Amino acid sequence: MKKINKKHLLIFTTIFLILSIFSIFEIINMDLIWTYGFSYNISENLIPYKDFNMVISPLYSFIFSIPLRIFGNSLIAFKLSHIFIYSLILTLIYNKLGKKTFILIFIIAIQNTICWYNTFSALLVLLILYLLDSNSKYKDIFIGLIIGFILMTKHNIGLTLFLVYIITSKRKFISLISISIPVLITIFILLITNSFIEFIDFCYLGLGNFLDNLLITPFDLIFSIITIIYLLIELIKEKNIKLLYIIAFMIMVFPIIDTNHFLISLIPVTYYILYKNNFLPKYIITILITLQIILNITNINQIEILTDNNFLKYNIAYKGINNYLKEYSKYINNLNKNTYTFITNSYLLKLYNNENPTFYDLINNGNLGKNNKKYIKEIDKNCKNKNCIFILDSKYFVKNKNNQKNSILKYFVVEEKNQLIDDFKEYVIKNYTYVETLPTNDRVYKNN
Repeated sequence: MKKINKKHLLIFTTIFLILSIFSIFEIINMDLIWTYGFSYNISENLIPYKDFNMVISPLYSFIFSIPLRIFGNSLIAFKLSHIFIYSLILTLIYNKLGKKTFILIFIIAIQNTICWYNTFSALLVLLILYLLDSNSKYKDIFIGLIIGFILMTKHNIGLTLFLVYIITSKRKFISLISISIPVLITIFILLITNSFIEFIDFCYLGLGNFLDNLLITPFDLIFSIITIIYLLIELIKEKNIKLLYIIAFMIMVFPIIDTNHFLISLIPVTYYILYKNNFLPKYIITILITLQIILNITNINQIEILTDNNFLKYNIAYKGINNYLKEYSKYINNLNKNTYTFITNSYLLKLYNNENPTFYDLINNGNLGKNNKKYIKEIDKNCKNKNCIFILDSKYFVKNKNNQKNSILKYFVVEEKNQLIDDFKEYVIKNYTYVETLPTNDRVYKNN
């Protein structure tokens, strides 16, 4: 027993160190920053949907607010708490895959955003696949609890997994009870914080607006289709329930079909390929991992380690970001308090200054519920008798993608598509006076 425990401890430690190194050397992007910001706000006793907006259900953000309550505004603490849970799951999976687990570890390690709710959901799906292969008499209950958690984190993924679970479950009553536990806990939290109605608005009623973010890159669309066809062929041949869960998870790539989402969708697929030991797909996955690692290495001369800010300390970013944050923060801090930054990096700047992001710091399509314009009305009311300053992102004014090549935006934006709501730009331009264009190409406006 002691030998087994020592072996598991060694495997856990090895996995933890590998993923920790990759997560630290992951170049920060806005998906990570927004996700972190949700948990940070909760750790500061702000109420999601009441004090700030997000379009995911709250359970994930509540869980990862716990390390931030302990360690404060620290992105490293946020990352390592994810890696700890990932390492526990992968240590279990090592019992099934053996040394092939390291191929799975590297497909996780090459993700553009390792510590993100989509990636976290993918790891929970791995746990479901592991449980499906186990002999535990409680596995249906555990799977239900996991799906309930995912449902209260990323509802579109959770819904498709829920359908597979209910359709394939032999004990439907027990299944419904186990799924209901995380759901009821979440609803209880929403009710006691008086945020249930707002939760419905942001997470469900605003879905129509979120579809405005539709982005399809041809390469990732083609490979997503090939992957689904492969899974369907395997399903016809094997009639394996695991394949239904993996296919259900593929909904994650919609409506933004890009490399980031596609790579995450491959995590459960890779588990299946390794478990079945299918040679050609395993060979293709290994090549993909190698190419991605080489691509990451080629960027090494373009990055810098951030060391002088508690939030970003010991994280990696493209060169110039440290100076950008210092100068932009200095500029904003010299303005009056009624300043609205309608820019992609607004969350980043707020967190850099140890401030809490608000509704106006995440104005992407679909992130403000069903009625975007009510927030514009609130701004208009607030600025009637006050001096207000607005900063509009340069992305609002970019007509040619090539114009972005010298912009600071290239450091954070995974996709080219501008997700910022146009109504805010139109309101500012129509009602306020242009002042200046900043070195970042963002434009400043103020009251007459």
